Amino acid sequence: MRFPLRKSARSGRQGKQSLGRRRDALIERQRAQLVATEENLSTLRKQYQALFERTADAMMILENGAFTDGNPACLELFGCHDKQEFLGVHPSELSPPFQADGQPSKDRADEMIRCAFQKGSHRFEWLHQTRQGDVFPAEVLLTVVGEGESPAICAIVRDITERKQAEEEIRFHAYYDSLTNLPNRRLMTDRIDQSLASSRRHGYYNALLFVDLDRFKQINDSLGHSLGDQLLIQIAEVLRGQVREEDTVARFGGDEFVILLKHLGSDREAASLTAERMGESIQKSISRAYDIEHQSVFATSSIGIYLFPDKEESLDDIIKQADTAMYSAKDTGRNRIAFFQTKMQEAVVKRLNLEKDLREAVKNHALEVYFQPQLSSERKIIGVEALARWQHPEHGFIPPDEFIAIAEDSGIIYDLDAHILSRSIEQVMDLPEPPSRLSVNISPYQFRHPSFMSTVADLIKRYSIPRRFLILEITEGVVINDFEDTVERLKHLRALGIGVSLDDFGTGYSSLSYLKRLPIDEIKIDRSFIMDVENAPNDALLVKTIINIAHQFNLTTVAEGVENEVQEAFLNQHRCMLYQGFLYSRPVPLEELLPRLQAAK
Repeated sequence: MRFPLRKSARSGRQGKQSLGRRRDALIERQRAQLVATEENLSTLRKQYQALFERTADAMMILENGAFTDGNPACLELFGCHDKQEFLGVHPSELSPPFQADGQPSKDRADEMIRCAFQKGSHRFEWLHQTRQGDVFPAEVLLTVVGEGESPAICAIVRDITERKQAEEEIRFHAYYDSLTNLPNRRLMTDRIDQSLASSRRHGYYNALLFVDLDRFKQINDSLGHSLGDQLLIQIAEVLRGQVREEDTVARFGGDEFVILLKHLGSDREAASLTAERMGESIQKSISRAYDIEHQSVFATSSIGIYLFPDKEESLDDIIKQADTAMYSAKDTGRNRIAFFQTKMQEAVVKRLNLEKDLREAVKNHALEVYFQPQLSSERKIIGVEALARWQHPEHGFIPPDEFIAIAEDSGIIYDLDAHILSRSIEQVMDLPEPPSRLSVNISPYQFRHPSFMSTVADLIKRYSIPRRFLILEITEGVVINDFEDTVERLKHLRALGIGVSLDDFGTGYSSLSYLKRLPIDEIKIDRSFIMDVENAPNDALLVKTIINIAHQFNLTTVAEGVENEVQEAFLNQHRCMLYQGFLYSRPVPLEELLPRLQAAK
């Protein structure tokens, strides 16, 4: 039978056809997948190209150490007109010759590229340069792309100028004084610490100078903080100009400046001499009148010096001892220089304790008012001068020169002056028959205080003070600081019926031009001239001249510190008007003086 044979052949042909169809279908699917892949690749290329072209960050392709492509942001960042300006160039050609660490840009760039190939990517900061020559800080990310023998690097470059400026501003506020732009306490202490370690290691001396402006608080409070700030700025400029490049000038706060002098040599005596000469130069440069907002402000300074290293002192010891020396300079009369000595520390501790006690005494009105009579040439009591006295509960009588200086430096002086002024008026006006006049010293601090005029006006009204009864004594130092403002204030006082006396005349900045323009009533001849009038011809001539000048200007003359009859006779001979001193009476409580006041009537 042949039927099976025919059926088998037909079946084979059908199998071949089925196999062909499957193959064709597979080819078709593969063709479709290839088309889809190509479409996906085309889409990805378009997306990558869009990302490359439109990203805000500069993107560049680096191959074989040279740029082969870049996006529009790259052109803008580097100031290029077209890609030809950077294609084929090494990264160092878009950089300054040297990087921030001093390494050549060519060597540093090659090192960064090697790091990127080793790690796959590398991020770092870099100094780039535009085609116009402007250098700017940048953050660079190098990423290896592609495989094979010659993979490329995609470089993303971001300008970080604003970030660096913000970081620098933060750093500046952390380490520099915002008013004077000088290093602050934090930076200075760090430099002192470094110099201490270095000087011990190499065997040379450094010096720390603690500079404090004399009576700055009075200037600041009386003339205003704005004027005080301007003075500090000018002082800072003066100090900058006085030191060497390796030295440091810092503002510690307020009116305190600190100067670090480095590398003064290995000989202690020679180093001390150098530090002292530098201190003298600084002090001389500071001591002058400063023109601030059309006002003349005179400034001086007290300087403490500590030479180190010495034994095993710490950073805090160095600062404290320089500060202690500065207070010693102030205690010896201000506008002085002092080196640290161990005994100074005891004096500073005593001073700080006295300041605390004085503050408490003023607060509780524990200071007393003593009075010293002022007499005519016939020895008739005409008036009295009120003087502050302090009887310390532990230390006894504290000399006025000592506690007044503390009050001025600490700012206690205004409350002290206000109490003495009010208390003295109250006591004298309460007498059945008050003397013809009451003199009260007014500190520069109180004279410049904004509320001073209203305080005086209130006292006049409260006690019904007659005209020219109250005489306020000001020093010549008040006059030189803002002369025009002084004149206006004195005119206001005289309009209130207050007399004005120029105290300690002849010891400061006496000038005939001042006397001509100042609205004052009298001048007080300083005791330093009176005490030697019988033995020192120059002093005698000066006193005679002062009295003659006062007569020419129609001013009353008061001689203070009259201690013997020879001095009195000389003053009588030359027509001095009023006398005050131990020849007649020491300052005493009012109750002790009362019998003499009653007898004078």
